[in-house]
Amino acid sequence: MQRNKALVSIVITLGFIIIGGLAVLGYGLFKKANDPDFKFFKKSVQKPDKPLHSNTNFKKSISILLAKKERVHGIATSENKITIHITSENKQDRLLILNANNGALIGQIKFKYPK
Repeated sequence: MQRNKALVSIVITLGFIIIGGLAVLGYGLFKKANDPDFKFFKKSVQKPDKPLHSNTNFKKSISILLAKKERVHGIATSENKITIHITSENKQDRLLILNANNGALIGQIKFKYPK
């Protein structure tokens, strides 16, 4: 008779675990339906011990000569290229396109305005 009580208590305990699991599953589905970014367990982001710039090895130092009244108007990156927009006081614009890995000049675009 003692054996049956142990078996009944194990079955009741497992039943509560199953019911609790279904309740948590239902709650998760409800929250996910209302907020697609919801997660039960969020990953913790570990910050690196050293700053990223100290781990980066630059292969080449790049120098770009600018005329006296020229200035860099903007810089953009795409894929493996760096695009630098250079403008001057008299509205002579040009674009320099550089290889991001080695700094080599891929191309240059000069804009000419009608006078």
